[in-house]
Amino acid sequence: MLFGVLLPWVVNVIDMSQVFGVLYSDTTAMTFAITGLAFLPALFRYRLLELTPVAWAAVVRGMNDPVVVIDASGRIVELNVVAQKLSGRPLREVLGFEAVKAFSRWPSLAEQLALLPKEGESSFELTGPESQPSSAFDARISPLGGNESLLGWVLVLRDITEHKRAAEERVRMLSVQSARAEAEAANRAKDRFMANLSHELRTP
Repeated sequence: MLFGVLLPWVVNVIDMSQVFGVLYSDTTAMTFAITGLAFLPALFRYRLLELTPVAWAAVVRGMNDPVVVIDASGRIVELNVVAQKLSGRPLREVLGFEAVKAFSRWPSLAEQLALLPKEGESSFELTGPESQPSSAFDARISPLGGNESLLGWVLVLRDITEHKRAAEERVRMLSVQSARAEAEAANRAKDRFMANLSHELRTP
């Protein structure tokens, strides 16, 4: 696209400066044919008009959960502030880079990003990045596009650290209660045994 925009300007400057002498044809107008060809890959190969960037960016940035939008070549095209902080890198080192490399400081997520699903959703649970090793996230990757072509993926993360800690605490409490109940049952059985034994010893 940059080539298509700059080409007419460059040709027009050369034409006006008469570097090659006086040309009796409008070379600037002729370059617009090449300009049109330069825009074809952006429109058809990279599907420039398939998404509405402004509306999509507003939705992504407004979410509290980390959200990452990845194009068909595996590069990050949009992410919100929460996701950028989890990557542990400044925005200039994340936006436009391969998702696997951008999240290299989050090994468990990078491994999953290397296996992006071609169709259907992929859900999994993973541990947090190196900056938050004790945290846990529920992740979901959904493909973008119709049945004919794949435009990219949307990665949505949900922090389930507190939920997991609460579940682990419930399991611990149930284990303690079970152990206490078993100990009390054992003590009652021991008391009954000692009572029976004492009764038998007193009986002539």
